[in-house]
Amino acid sequence: MPIKFFKFFFLLFSLSVWSQNNENIVNQLKYEDLKIDFQVYLNQEQKTLEFFQSQAIPNKEGSIELTNEQNIVYYDQAVIECKALAKCKMKIYQYYDQKYTEDKALVLKRFNDTDKKINEMYITRFKLLKTKISNALKPEKADVLPSDVCQRLYESKELLQPTHDTCKNLGLSIEDETKCFANYLRNNVGKHIQKFIGESEETIDISNMFQFVIDNEGNLIFDKFTRSCGNLEYDLVVYRGFKSFASTTIFCPAKHKDKNVAIFYNLPIRMVVQGE
Repeated sequence: MPIKFFKFFFLLFSLSVWSQNNENIVNQLKYEDLKIDFQVYLNQEQKTLEFFQSQAIPNKEGSIELTNEQNIVYYDQAVIECKALAKCKMKIYQYYDQKYTEDKALVLKRFNDTDKKINEMYITRFKLLKTKISNALKPEKADVLPSDVCQRLYESKELLQPTHDTCKNLGLSIEDETKCFANYLRNNVGKHIQKFIGESEETIDISNMFQFVIDNEGNLIFDKFTRSCGNLEYDLVVYRGFKSFASTTIFCPAKHKDKNVAIFYNLPIRMVVQGE
């Protein structure tokens, strides 16, 4: 059996055993009101785990092949599932300052173990994922130029890179305008990411890279992460920040032979947010 399939079937088996332990955990809790809310959490936990498990299934070749549109749907649903699970956790956190301290360690361990399992399934999917662009352009428009073609055309000065009015109106050289645009992207995507970083006592260290398309109308369309933080929570923060930024911004598209063209763009993200 191929290693990739073995890992997946191991996840299936461990998830089955995991679910069978739910009743035992509930019975270990001492207080009935906490048991009720914890059961609500477990119901949502099962739904969330089933979602991430179903999305980590490789094909016969041992990969996961999707369109970028399907990948966007995945991340949108991942946000929904994680927010629903977090809401259930918040309901339980209210007990911590009361008489339930004896149950705290048991509940926290379950939370941490579940987060770890979800992250394992996410990383499995990330490593196997291959995407192709499906919704970047309307049928009558040209395809997205491959990255190697863009690089060759740019080096031969046949391609004008995309830009933004902020940089375009400064009267810069082509090289400096390209640098200005890259800085504009990083700074403004970073500002939008900040909106989705919650208050935390721990330092948050985000380091990843994602690929998107700037189409021939200047729209930004997500494709995939090309480097993960190794942490689903942090990748989702970056994803939500990018989508927020993309929904409010239109760029000047790249040009080749005086025609607007769509290109791939890779944006590295590096952010360290100190805990309070």
